[in-house]
Amino acid sequence: MTMMTAWEFSGAAEGAAGCCGDVAFDFALTGGRHAVAVVDVAGHGRTRARLSGALAFSVARHLVAFADPVAALLAADAVLRRDADDLPYAVGFVAVIDAAFGTIEYASAGFDTAFILSGDAERCPLTATGAMLGAPFMPNLRATMRSFVAGEALVIATDGAAESRAPSNLRFFGTSGVADAVRSALRVGDDPARAVYAAARRYAGGAQQDDIGVSVLRFARRVSADYRSEIIAPSALAGDVPGKSMLKIAPPPGALLTEMRPPWSATNRAVSASPSPLPAMPAAALPR
Repeated sequence: MTMMTAWEFSGAAEGAAGCCGDVAFDFALTGGRHAVAVVDVAGHGRTRARLSGALAFSVARHLVAFADPVAALLAADAVLRRDADDLPYAVGFVAVIDAAFGTIEYASAGFDTAFILSGDAERCPLTATGAMLGAPFMPNLRATMRSFVAGEALVIATDGAAESRAPSNLRFFGTSGVADAVRSALRVGDDPARAVYAAARRYAGGAQQDDIGVSVLRFARRVSADYRSEIIAPSALAGDVPGKSMLKIAPPPGALLTEMRPPWSATNRAVSASPSPLPAMPAAALPR
């Protein structure tokens, strides 16, 4: 069966001086599923890029193997616990979207700004499902599942966007500012992630105190479920799903991904369409 799923991804991650500790990336999995992740390492600036790259690689590798948001974040947590960095802490959001069944399964380690937009309707917040990564205690992560239908957009932004403000302004840009920027961009066909980045900087009077990472994934159209090799239990559609929420049958090696945009790239927008292998990660990003 030829899949007709189209995922429109927009990602941006920039520090005041370019390279930073925020990472936003996506890639397609088999069976009409799609993965998206955002990682925000404590601190900001160029010196945080090494650690964020290592976490991104670990998350991507475990999503390829298991398509499990919780396993991916726990792998990143293990990298932080082995690292000798002075600030081995991070927040992260990982989601697997299923086009055939119209669902999103996600895990959020202390992430504040993540929600689903559906046209001009009120945004649906995706709250944290566990503690931040690297903390002295285990993050106790769980997965949550909800519906995700064609036309909706998953929006994830780091605190550098939501907490943008000018020194004279007592109000932050906030989640509402992020949502408004995405809606405005989608209406006119602009890049929504870049629009959030630009709007947050304007709100702060042109200054940027923290790294800003934004990911917007729009589910453009749906496919049939008749080719699926996974089975979702009916209870998995009801809400919070501790532990495993799917019975997964692994596809053959080499057929897992389509068009993974490298996480160290600052801005990417594309529609996933054809299979391609997982690209090599730079040596500096490999976890030790």
